[in-house]
Amino acid sequence: MPNKKINDKKLLLVDINYFKLIGEKFLESAELLSKQNNFQNHIYSFNLLISQAIEILGKSVIAIKILVESNESKEEILKNKINKKLISLNHKLDEIFKELPKIKSQLNIVKVELFENQFLKEYRFEINNTDNKKSLVIIKDLEGARYGSLASSKDVLVINNSNDVLQFMNKYKEEVNRLYEKYKAKI
Repeated sequence: MPNKKINDKKLLLVDINYFKLIGEKFLESAELLSKQNNFQNHIYSFNLLISQAIEILGKSVIAIKILVESNESKEEILKNKINKKLISLNHKLDEIFKELPKIKSQLNIVKVELFENQFLKEYRFEINNTDNKKSLVIIKDLEGARYGSLASSKDVLVINNSNDVLQFMNKYKEEVNRLYEKYKAKI
């Protein structure tokens, strides 16, 4: 039975809820961009928004899990514990997804792999479809999405796979919400 009193964990939950909302709004903005008649003009913004959305949504689950599982009750200590974990993950989607085994399983993600060469840096999500065929969803690395050819690991190859990405991201958001609500009910 959740505690009805306001405490430091519940106060920090407000911050984590807001963090998650930011990820949801990035995804919503990417969806709006994808519906533009001149979408190709917005592909860079789309990739940046998707890269941020997938990271923040995943990190929000990691944050609330830490909040729920910690025996600590002081807000500042909890916040430092959460920040330390999230900072250690950086923008590395492969590392973030190692922390989300339930979501990986629900989405039939076989592998999350960083692919990098002299022209691009991206994360490739290998997924088992219901018909036992594998599909690939590509999410651009944040640095490459932001800086393109000026990034330390440049990303100059842009392919429009927005329908696959959005389909994947909406399923991902559903799983994030499902798991997030499970953890939230324990606070």
